[in-house]
Order: sequence, then C-alpha cells, then structure tokens
Amino acid sequence: IGSYIDEGSKSGAAAAACWLSTKVFPLNELGHGVLINRVIKNTYTMLTALLNLKNPLKEDIKNGFKLKGSVELKVLNDPPDLNMICFLLNWDLHDPQHIRPCLFQMNCFAEEVYKHLSFDRKKALSEHDFIVSFTELTYKEYGSRKAEFIPSDYKNSIHDHLVDFRIPPENFKPDPQNYSEDEMSCCDDKIFVLRCTLMNPWLGVKLAEGEEYYYINGFVNTLKEAIKEVIQEPESFKETVLKKIMDRASKWEISLFKVT
Repeated sequence: IGSYIDEGSKSGAAAAACWLSTKVFPLNELGHGVLINRVIKNTYTMLTALLNLKNPLKEDIKNGFKLKGSVELKVLNDPPDLNMICFLLNWDLHDPQHIRPCLFQMNCFAEEVYKHLSFDRKKALSEHDFIVSFTELTYKEYGSRKAEFIPSDYKNSIHDHLVDFRIPPENFKPDPQNYSEDEMSCCDDKIFVLRCTLMNPWLGVKLAEGEEYYYINGFVNTLKEAIKEVIQEPESFKETVLKKIMDRASKWEISLFKVT
C-alpha cells in the first residue's frame, strides 16, 4: 500500500491530529479552557432565557394571541452541572370536564412539542433550525424508595416539580398494566423531559455586528412557535390525548367505558 494514503487513515493520523489540536488549543485556561468556558457561559445564558420563559406565550397574549388555558415551562436542573438543560412543558386547558391537569396530559403535550423540534429524516440537516432531544424519567429510577429504611412519607425528586404544575404527585406511579380506569387517563410511570445540549462555543455570538439576534434567542422563538403550533387546535390535542389513552388501554387489554 505504501507509506501514504490519501484519506489519512494510517494509524499515525489520529496521533498527529491530537498533537496539532493541542498546539492550536493548548490544554490550559487560555487554550482549550476558553472553549469550555464559552460552552458553560452559553449554557447559563440559555438557562436564563428559559427561566424568563416560565410562561412562554405571555408576550404573545399581550399582542393578541388567543390561548385557552395556560402554558408553563420548568427547568429541572437549575443550575446545570453540564452543558445540558432539561425542562418540562405543561398545557393546562382549564377544562376539567374534558381533560384535567394530570401527568399523562403533560407528557402528551411535551411529546407533541418535541415532534416539531426533533430531527426529520425527510429533511436535510441544514433545513432544521434547531433540534432538541428528550429523555424519560421513570418511576423505577426517580419515584420509588431505594431502600426500606427511607420513611414512608418520602417525597421523590419529581414531587415538587409536579406540584408546581398543579399535577397530583400521585399521578407518578408504576405498573401501568395495573392502573384503574381513572388512573389510565391521568397517571404514568414516566415523565417526558425535553433536553437541550449546547456544544458550540460560539452559540452566544451575534450573527452580525449590530444585530440583536442570537442563536439562543432564536431557539427560544422557535420553541414558542412549536408550542403555538400544538395549541392552535385545542380540540385536536384533546383527540390526540384520548387516542393515546385508548392505545395504552388496548396495550394492557383494559376496557375503558368512559374517559374523563
């Protein structure tokens, strides 16, 4: 094959690349540390932007946007330990006759918003403005008592977050296959969490001199638009929730005579 290959796949290429990168960005506070510092700064800038978005559509409502109920956002890891921010979204329809505030509805809403911000395989990567990921906090990992010596009145780490959304903490419970008819429409054994990872050190940089538009502000605006897309049709969202209730009941072969 010879001593050289066009694509640089010889075993020494990785070592040479590592050597060159440490020459360009030395492993100290003035080199690689600058990149880490910027990523941390961007994460806290994003945190501030999301904390200010506790009521995401507040300004839109002032400008005439019609909203049934209320939409709220809550950051789970404040302050963040890494370059990642996890947050919850909830839409309270204020319509207890049809869908009352509950964990299952909250998960459905967050999942619908996620669909508007997730990667679409039918589109090129460059066609996506922003992409978020998600994770699920399961009852097994975050809800149950880990040891017998923990008091029976123990509050899990999710308890206060649900209370802030006026969702009964009892909605977070295990074993969906054993849910009653009422529990099937409101309880869940997981919590759907939206997740942002900030990896680019230059996310907080202005796109052009004199412009007020930042990538982080752009994400906030895109998130608001995704929320508005979901809540434009309250009846459609109710149908989505009810369909998911019936699907999960069918999965566990539970007969539902009525869903409230």
